[in-house]
Amino acid sequence: MLGKAWIRVSREGTRVRVALATRAPATLILGLCLVVSSCTGSTNQGPPPAGASAASAGSISLAIPLAAPDLDAFRLAEAALRKAGRDQAALVNLGPGALELATSMDRTASFLLAQVPARLKALAPPGQGSTARSALSTSGGRLAAPFVGLPPPGAPVFGTFVMTVVAFSAFASDLSAPSSSAPAEKCPCTKSETFEPTKDEVTIEGNKGTILTTLSAIATINGSRISLDLKMKVEGEVRDAKTGAILFKIANEATGHAEGDVCPDASGTARASMAFSGRETHFDSSGAPVGSGVTEGFGGELRIRADEQAKLSGVELTPTGAFGEPLVRAAAQTVAPAFEHAWRSGLCIAVLFSPEGGDVETDSVTTVTVKAMNRTEGKELDKPLDVSFSGAKAIDPPPSRQKAPVSLRYTAGPKDGDRGTITAESTSNRGIGKKSVTFIVGGGWTIRSEGTFSEVTVAAVGNPGTHATVSLNAIRIKVGNDNTLTGSGTITIKGTYGLAIAEFSCSAPIDTTLPATVTGVLGSIPAGTTSDGSRPQEIPVLKLTIHVATPSPTDDRISMSCTDAPAFSLPYPGIGYRYALTLGELEIFALDGARKNFDRSVHGNPEYHATANVTLVMGTP
Repeated sequence: MLGKAWIRVSREGTRVRVALATRAPATLILGLCLVVSSCTGSTNQGPPPAGASAASAGSISLAIPLAAPDLDAFRLAEAALRKAGRDQAALVNLGPGALELATSMDRTASFLLAQVPARLKALAPPGQGSTARSALSTSGGRLAAPFVGLPPPGAPVFGTFVMTVVAFSAFASDLSAPSSSAPAEKCPCTKSETFEPTKDEVTIEGNKGTILTTLSAIATINGSRISLDLKMKVEGEVRDAKTGAILFKIANEATGHAEGDVCPDASGTARASMAFSGRETHFDSSGAPVGSGVTEGFGGELRIRADEQAKLSGVELTPTGAFGEPLVRAAAQTVAPAFEHAWRSGLCIAVLFSPEGGDVETDSVTTVTVKAMNRTEGKELDKPLDVSFSGAKAIDPPPSRQKAPVSLRYTAGPKDGDRGTITAESTSNRGIGKKSVTFIVGGGWTIRSEGTFSEVTVAAVGNPGTHATVSLNAIRIKVGNDNTLTGSGTITIKGTYGLAIAEFSCSAPIDTTLPATVTGVLGSIPAGTTSDGSRPQEIPVLKLTIHVATPSPTDDRISMSCTDAPAFSLPYPGIGYRYALTLGELEIFALDGARKNFDRSVHGNPEYHATANVTLVMGTP
């Protein structure tokens, strides 16, 4: 199954981080196809004349929910279009097997287009150029394996259209709300790739045919705007089997462009535009063009509307080109749901709290202001905010739907460890934004642990290994912005460090206390409903990672004693660091007295094995 490509974008301030990934696109490819009963004429139709208005073709509204597509009908219609163009251009008269060569060219185009998602994933970071240039096989096996959903004929232009829309929709769908904890890079962020050309040899009417296929792609993300361009070339020639003289040539070129902003404007409209073009040129044995060739050009504009519940409420398109209406309609069936997914993710709307949670005193009263802001424009919105509250003690006014900005009075709980969480969600035709902040009496929780650590290097014969007990002393955990967790304290390690050198077995006692820090995020899981069944209850969860410093070798050394060998000293072995690394992320309920055991193993390589065990115990300050 062909994979799909997308860009994951996260932000911090005005900076954006882009990462590419893949997932199966079956539903997206299906979403590009529909019954095309009217497209049976020639494809010798170019793009609109320069300066022509897209609106001249008329605006078309699609029914909501969007109609289900028909893959087979769309495929057959495209095949008929390409065949009609080649018939009109009299391709069959170009030379022996000309139509057979053209069909083989379509199939090699299918193969290379299938590489788009994986190759986009391998792109280097912006500014570093393309480093992923894996060579492709030059065997003729490609000719028998066009990718699923895009069989010949018609692969160059139609295939470029399909892959442009699939990738563009995937990029849009995967955009999500920015995270202040994620690394970021300055944008606009552009990724580009020039694919390794493929070369195939085929037998055409007993003569030798050669097909060269090239493809390039470039994608740009800038905030909520996406731009994607694909360009494909397929060149084929047939030479006489005896003399090697050229009999004829065929050259195909196709381009696809899509761009848009997934965030709706003040009217609730998100916009996108697309343009596709292609030309097939036929050459005789002297290299001179023959006939009219086959020219294709179509495109259009999409207007995708959101209602006040941030749901897809309408799609309008203004097509261009002879066959723009059915093809852009097909694109809209995939692009519109992807845009809806993006604007509902929190990408377009930011909910702002002041203050953003933190430590409070028992029974204290804190004034909290909540606003909604459009990320694209950087302007406040007066859209309604749904405000909810969980924990101790209360907010005034009580949870309700209020027009932004909202002013609240939060009253804290009566004892240390009490926590109150305020959540505000903005839902409108501009999208959805949601945020929660937590106030904690006394400043959070404490964690302590009891555990063990062992590691053995198998290759060292007679190595006794390292075995120790590990105690995480009471570390106070605090909640910061965006529910991030931080804490610091110490960790104590006691036991024996073992080492084998040649035929000698050496060991040293360990009894050390090291600085330790904890980072993480505060989450929650559903825990049923309130007594009146009105809303779900949630249990807070701490997702933690322990970090232990490794002392400098000049500051801390360990004295080894060996069997039948002199004693010596070594730099400190960094056991605390390896213990924390083996444990990885730990997740525990943020409830006083909660306990949870973790038992983890790591194989660093075939000769190294480490095991870490810890029982975390939660408490309040």
